[in-house]
Amino acid sequence: LVRSRDSGEDLSIGTMGPGHFFGEQGVLSGTKRSATIRCASDVDLLVLDRKDFRSLSNEEIFQGKTQASLEQLIFVRTLGRLNRLVAASKHSRRQTNAFQEVIFERGDTGDDVYVVSKGEVSVIERTENGENLLAKIQPGDMFGETSLMTEKPRNATARCSSRKGCEFQKLDKAKFLKIVSEIEQANEHLKSRKQGSFQRSEAKQ
Repeated sequence: LVRSRDSGEDLSIGTMGPGHFFGEQGVLSGTKRSATIRCASDVDLLVLDRKDFRSLSNEEIFQGKTQASLEQLIFVRTLGRLNRLVAASKHSRRQTNAFQEVIFERGDTGDDVYVVSKGEVSVIERTENGENLLAKIQPGDMFGETSLMTEKPRNATARCSSRKGCEFQKLDKAKFLKIVSEIEQANEHLKSRKQGSFQRSEAKQ
């Protein structure tokens, strides 16, 4: 985080690491950025656009809420948008499947997580008496993450159930777990800031 001196030289005014977020002041106030953000290393960022961020702030922030409340709400909503983060990742890959084509079988090793772009997916369980439909996955929904996070085989079969076929954005296990880890780091950062604020509040009493 840098600002320019009158001499034209850059003055470093701070550094940020995993779990930190920045840029909210300019979005909320509608003013120009007050400092320059520059990568000091290769960086992967989780981005919340202006529309989504402002919709969060309009819901329950700035009504006696603290900065910690803002950060906590952003974390919760970001976790809820995990499917969008997967689909938007530069590392995601497009996959198509035909009607009735199996995407993965129960018992398979979990290598990828999927977000449906087009079509519908049936999650089924095969038994001696036939098939049980467990769930229908719609466009925008994510599936296949459980196996990646638990290190266990697929617990059901996923099959394209749209006659026009299905289209997905998929992300491999390593990239997906990295996103999850970054969100968890963000949560830990928010917890530490909240604890720090609480301790400072107690000290003033």
